[in-house]
Amino acid sequence: MSLFRLNRINQKTHQKKLVNKPENLTKTHRVHKMNPIYIEFFKAFSMLLMQCQNMPLPESRAASTQFFTQNVTKEPVYQINNTSILGPDNNTIPVRTFIPFEEKGLPVLLFFHGGGWAFGSIEDNDPLCRKIANRAKCIVVSVEYRLAPENQFPKGLEDCYAATKWVHDNASTFGGDPSRIAVGGESAGANLATAVALLSRDRKEFELKYQLLLYPATTNDLDPKTYAESMDQSFITFDAMSLFWNLYLEKPQDGNSPYASPLKAENLANLPPAFIVTGEFDPLRTEGEAYAQRLQEFNVPVKCKRYLGAIHGFLSTPVQDLPERLDALQDIQEQLTKVFTTRR
Repeated sequence: MSLFRLNRINQKTHQKKLVNKPENLTKTHRVHKMNPIYIEFFKAFSMLLMQCQNMPLPESRAASTQFFTQNVTKEPVYQINNTSILGPDNNTIPVRTFIPFEEKGLPVLLFFHGGGWAFGSIEDNDPLCRKIANRAKCIVVSVEYRLAPENQFPKGLEDCYAATKWVHDNASTFGGDPSRIAVGGESAGANLATAVALLSRDRKEFELKYQLLLYPATTNDLDPKTYAESMDQSFITFDAMSLFWNLYLEKPQDGNSPYASPLKAENLANLPPAFIVTGEFDPLRTEGEAYAQRLQEFNVPVKCKRYLGAIHGFLSTPVQDLPERLDALQDIQEQLTKVFTTRR
């Protein structure tokens, strides 16, 4: 069966009431109308699902990447390098390095792509990585981790951790500063970034400076009501997220691990500061904002901002640069510049 038959899948997940929004959340009023550009995007995505229903997984992935990279402008970057590193199981991990200008000792952001742990690649996030590198004046290292279901939790996570450690150990060879390393990602990639931060704290092999979490998935305990009330009934649906979690986890109880569901972690103390981005029309907004509050409860500095009118993945969707995207890019620039300016 093709993994794109999302609307036909009816899978059960545990339910859990999420905690209240963080106090420092940017307070906004709900916008009752969605931008027609996003509505057209949803229609196009629905057509993609129909086209891919009977495709084998590799072809479905290729079609997905082509869809999300269509008609996207790529900003020029001073230097882009493609290489590969050795993974934890003697596997190959492709990485793409975006260097904004020639200078030694630049801060580094590890970036993990989205795609429900089963789709996506460094090609999907290439345009966003270019924008972040140019604006935040940092090196961005994009990681192509192993995908589920062929490689289930924690294999993709261990690839991300191995890539982060490689950057720490080798940063000086490509102009990076090992004392100023941050992790970030979109959606499932943001989930992986949170887990890398937890592993870094627990294994004590290197320290991280910051977390950039763009609409993160933080728990496998999905709330059907949140999805039923969402204005997005085509892209990030309850059935889709249920499928992605079931593909990612070898067994349901793996979802209780804090490295899979960081919202379930008993201890979030001593993690690096974080900037959490959520979107008004994104059903994952609730769990992203709940994670921000959990971090606050453990005295982790966190900024959480909800962007009006934004859908899930709004920083990378193949549409024109709408105001919420430009605002978020500006905020990302300011947050990363601020944290990277402070050296250890």
